[in-house]
Amino acid sequence: MQKKKANGSAAKNALMNIKKQQKKVKKNQVGVAVIESKNRIINALLIFIILLPFVYSISLPSGLQSAIDQTVANAQKISFFIAFIGGILTILSPCILPILPAYFACTFKEKKEITKTTLVFFLGFSTIFTIYGLIAGFLGEALSEISFNNNILIVIAGVVLVFFGFITITGKGFSFMHKGLKLRKGYHGIFLMGALFAIGWSPCVGPILSGILIVAASIGNYAKSALMLFIYSLGIFIPLFVFAFFYDKYNLSQNRFIRGKELSFGKYKINSTNLISGILLILVGFAFIIYRGTSFINSIDPFGTKQLFYSLQRTIIANSAINIVGLAVLAVFLYFLWKILRRRNF
Repeated sequence: MQKKKANGSAAKNALMNIKKQQKKVKKNQVGVAVIESKNRIINALLIFIILLPFVYSISLPSGLQSAIDQTVANAQKISFFIAFIGGILTILSPCILPILPAYFACTFKEKKEITKTTLVFFLGFSTIFTIYGLIAGFLGEALSEISFNNNILIVIAGVVLVFFGFITITGKGFSFMHKGLKLRKGYHGIFLMGALFAIGWSPCVGPILSGILIVAASIGNYAKSALMLFIYSLGIFIPLFVFAFFYDKYNLSQNRFIRGKELSFGKYKINSTNLISGILLILVGFAFIIYRGTSFINSIDPFGTKQLFYSLQRTIIANSAINIVGLAVLAVFLYFLWKILRRRNF
């Protein structure tokens, strides 16, 4: 009898174990299905953001809309290295101001290894910036004859940025976008942030950017224009990359301000750094929604350097020796970027 009971209980235990295993398998299957579904949604969202400029190809930022109408006699003199230096000079223009809150919102949220974060944010930004430039070049003189309206696109970007701001405040960051992904630290989300910001950002269109667009419009060399636009946008981010290099080198993530402190709001506890990052994103998002982009900032010249920005661009176009300087700066930058990313196993 005891043997029968023992056998019966063993059979019951075995059956229960089988049922538990079946439940685990079902849960795993559901989990895999959820992860795959999230992956599909994220990839679709990224593709959607990248293709939106093509769908709204008659909806360009105000800066690029007027760029093609400007006559740059020396447009063909603009080389890749001049485009690169021209992008760096953007630091002297008011157009750099809207980039800073969006950039710091992303990087300070991540806190560590922000050189990688800067690179991913830049890639998202430059993708949309280059697409917009090619559209402007493709449409050419028609830009002066068509009434453009990209308000819907910018408002969508603004709403998503506000959403990102609120989830950053909660401390989740972009974790909801990279669960189950091989990408670390939510790089999908950071790339998307850069792309969204580029949709509403309006550049200060100087002689170099105008010349690049005219090369595409008049000569039809879109491949060259695309690469030059990419190099130009890289120049815009050089000051931010330099900041990121020193930030990572001296481990500023251990700074008390960057680490932040826990703030209590009733039952909720929020990290102060996450709170600042989230507020910055929300402000940028509302600027997109209310002002339809960042063009309203371009008329502001708080440091009185806007005219210097334009005059320096005209000077470097006329000076072929600047190509050597541009080549040297680009080579040094790429060397340090490669060295840092290699050391940190990007």
